[in-house]
Amino acid sequence: MPEKRSLYLIVDGDDLFRAPQKVAGRAPERHERLDYSRLLHYASWEAFGERAVTPIYFQREHNTAAAFYQALRGFGYDLRLSPYDDGFEVPKEGILQLLEMLRDIDCDLLYAGGDSYYGRITTALRLLLHDDAGDEPRNVAVVHFAGWRTIEDPELEYRDIVRDSKAMPESIYVGPATEAFEGTPPSIYTTVSEPSDAAGEGFGGQLATALREARAAEGPEPGNAADDVPAAPPAAAAAPPAAAAAPPAAASRANPQGSNTILLIDCENIDWHLSTMLGGKQNLNMNTRPQWTQLKRFALERAGEGKVGAAAYLQFNEQVSGFARYLEAELGFATVILEPELVDGPGGVQTRRPVVDEAINKLLAHLAADAWPGDIYVVTNDGGYLTELEAVRDAGGGGRIAVVGFTDEMHGDYARADWIETIDLEVDVGAFSHKLPRRYRPVAVDEYEPATTLADLFGDAADDGDIEFEDAEEPVRNLPPPRPPRW
Repeated sequence: MPEKRSLYLIVDGDDLFRAPQKVAGRAPERHERLDYSRLLHYASWEAFGERAVTPIYFQREHNTAAAFYQALRGFGYDLRLSPYDDGFEVPKEGILQLLEMLRDIDCDLLYAGGDSYYGRITTALRLLLHDDAGDEPRNVAVVHFAGWRTIEDPELEYRDIVRDSKAMPESIYVGPATEAFEGTPPSIYTTVSEPSDAAGEGFGGQLATALREARAAEGPEPGNAADDVPAAPPAAAAAPPAAAAAPPAAASRANPQGSNTILLIDCENIDWHLSTMLGGKQNLNMNTRPQWTQLKRFALERAGEGKVGAAAYLQFNEQVSGFARYLEAELGFATVILEPELVDGPGGVQTRRPVVDEAINKLLAHLAADAWPGDIYVVTNDGGYLTELEAVRDAGGGGRIAVVGFTDEMHGDYARADWIETIDLEVDVGAFSHKLPRRYRPVAVDEYEPATTLADLFGDAADDGDIEFEDAEEPVRNLPPPRPPRW
């Protein structure tokens, strides 16, 4: 199946922090604040059909930026921080620079934010729309508050951040400002405003020149000449506000459905192996667990035109609810939380019943009975699923069957079965932002370091045994790749 085009989500954090206060005319309540995880879910699963997404978040520096950076990294964001003292222009210039770079990449774009920068962002989005880097036209859409956009371009597609993405509750449209705004038509983008020369000879001035030259080379934009577009209509003939317009149907933009893929995650098994790998010294958390967004991207890229359904299986404990909420709200995973059970074993000793294994095997048996035609990925190192996977294969559905985990920790039966693809969660999927201390992974002899063996035998005074993870203050990449990183 063909690969889907890369999708970028660009988020103007400054705008989306302040815009709700203007829309409602009051400070949003805690439950009304923007849900960035829901916005990411909307981009990757609903906006243009299921898609691997590269989200990039722009925001000015502030006193909580470091903690915020850590939180967004768990969602797979690439955070661009700008010095607060330089004003709002710095992140806006960064957005313009990225939009210019994306013109050379075959990608679609979802921009979350308003254009409060003299029409320059709207102009750059329209140039991106007309710059086809691939065989098919781009999809470019703007997500913001309906009726509250500073500028509208009739060529761009607009989505409501409340009613389409559901990243904020409907109550944000109830307040003194929304009541006063009711019935007022949105602004109309009638002409292309030239970027101000006051930007100087720095990046702003250079980009302004580049945009002017690009427009001049392309000639008049269709339907955008000043004599072809009437002025904003008078109040008597005003169109209804954008908030009342029917939201665009995401389903009509979706790719044709192919063979679907199912992804089953044995969370208990992955956690156990990862904890053992880390020496049992560190609690598993957002930084040490796999970045499940990367796993979802990996599956979506391989699915081509088909859909991906993912289910995570967990045993209940006092901390499982938070993790389950993250998987559901952020990634659209289904979560199956199973009640732990003790059973009598040999000699009257009670042991834990493998409820997660049994539940996944029940689903695999169901897929075998239906001759499931799509791909199946089981995320585990446990060999207890081999019999049911064989039944799925023998049913003749024809899809790929794969086991995802740590290949040096996987049950040997998977490696010996030539009909099962073994995929490494770290190496192939790129699900970790740090390199794991995997002692049993094979090493090419040309890469073998004798000093490592000596340190294992006699210790290393310089090694305190702690595992270092990437620092939150490290420089951010200039442009994230459309594919997840590989080690």
